[in-house]
Amino acid sequence: MSLQQQLDEMKRRATENIPKNTLAEMLQATDDLRKSGILERIIKPGSKLPPFRLKNQAGVEVDSNTLLAERNLVISIFRGHWWPYCNAELYALQEVLDQIEQTNTILVALSPQKISFNLDMVKSHALGFDILSDPGNSYAEELGLRFTIPPNIRTIYEGFKINLAQTNGDESWTLPIPSRIIVSKGGTVLETEADPDYTARPEPKATIEILQRL
Repeated sequence: MSLQQQLDEMKRRATENIPKNTLAEMLQATDDLRKSGILERIIKPGSKLPPFRLKNQAGVEVDSNTLLAERNLVISIFRGHWWPYCNAELYALQEVLDQIEQTNTILVALSPQKISFNLDMVKSHALGFDILSDPGNSYAEELGLRFTIPPNIRTIYEGFKINLAQTNGDESWTLPIPSRIIVSKGGTVLETEADPDYTARPEPKATIEILQRL
């Protein structure tokens, strides 16, 4: 089963348990985000990746310039540990981590959540790659991926016991659009896959095929 097939099944089960009016609000918010023009602002292939220095799950600073000096880079940007679609994508990437690394590529994930949550994810899911913390979605903003949760969706999330202020350590109630960015050695962006629909994610196989052509 492909990653997207897994996500589609998760979505089907979830919609059975969400009130229709709540689901309609969530779908409308996704549509509004797509129509906002945010996809036009997202970093494009051919651009230079903005440099970052972000802390991993162990609190160690990771420098993008160091990563890209000798290797390619794949960045998987996700919302947080609280969102099951994000977890499924990270599991799928872990399953093909060896194939990614065979292409002289480093994989990192990035989310706005606090370092402690990233450490929990790496340990509990036995992930073999770093999860970087992006406080306040500052780096996601540089990539054009940051957006603010609308008030009605914030109320829905709070009803789901999702407290972004607590999870992320700030009061902005912002998130990144889930995305995967492929960057060649030296820092040129080759591919940006991003979708306001948080249930849609690119297949790891497609990422590997791009890397194998380098």
